[in-house]
Amino acid sequence: NLDCWFDASGANNFTLSVSNVTRWIDKTGRGRDLIQATAGNQPIFSTNTREVVFTGSGSQFMTFSNIPSITNSDYTIFVLEKRQSNTVPNYFIGGSNTGSFTLLYMGYNTTSNFFFDHYNNGTQLRIDNYTSVPLEPYRLWTMAYSSNLNTRDMYLNGIRYITIATSNDLLSWIGASVGRFWN
Repeated sequence: NLDCWFDASGANNFTLSVSNVTRWIDKTGRGRDLIQATAGNQPIFSTNTREVVFTGSGSQFMTFSNIPSITNSDYTIFVLEKRQSNTVPNYFIGGSNTGSFTLLYMGYNTTSNFFFDHYNNGTQLRIDNYTSVPLEPYRLWTMAYSSNLNTRDMYLNGIRYITIATSNDLLSWIGASVGRFWN
């Protein structure tokens, strides 16, 4: 079942304060909107490119109003993204907990490694080094976790690159957020 879906294709998918995104509406209707009240942490919506861009320095993120149902269960996450800088680490999904199996995060831990973790059982994939915003490609990442098989699969642009065994489900995801973390 589709748990949440965020679409950047038009301004009607957001609540905007000028071009700042204060709410990114969950298109499933389940109420898992992404919200951010602090102006300095809000991304910008570009009507020309139909992109949500986190532009400032440091961490900028939007927090789930209702955390997705992925703890202690199977899940698949799809993310279409394009790096905006070579600053690392640069994670785009994260949270605020640091206990084993209590934080889901994904993004770039070096300029040439993509990282996906339950905070204690990470997986990484070597990719091309960052070049510049105009030359950086869009990437479609898929992360699939099977509780029954205790495996995680990492796909890039529809091709499975890694399957790893894992010992635990994601137990919690406190502060579940989307954005840019730990720059």
